[in-house]
Amino acid sequence: PICADENDMVERLLSAGHHGVWVKPARVRHFIPAQRLSRRYVRDWFIGGGRTNVRRGQIYATGPTLFGSPRWLFRLYVSSLVRSLFLFLLGNCQWFGHFRSASVARGMICEFRHND
Repeated sequence: PICADENDMVERLLSAGHHGVWVKPARVRHFIPAQRLSRRYVRDWFIGGGRTNVRRGQIYATGPTLFGSPRWLFRLYVSSLVRSLFLFLLGNCQWFGHFRSASVARGMICEFRHND
């Protein structure tokens, strides 16, 4: 899934001169289907976030590239993936931060390659 559609909407409203109000006592309940609690869904969600970063111009292809993506992204992806797997096998809860970094980097790589 590509992310940040709500951010895009808010930015468009603000650009058009509208404003928002924070309602502190407002309550929101979210229903989260069981399939969204899987590691695969979470990975795909972070990949979508990485793709969104590129589409929104938050990440630029500077420096040397490999297959249309910045080389540093491949280094980030591989190192984060290896750290994630290693820490997961050790039962260290810090694996998730590296899992997230690897997934976001993968999404950015995919989006740069798609635009190439």
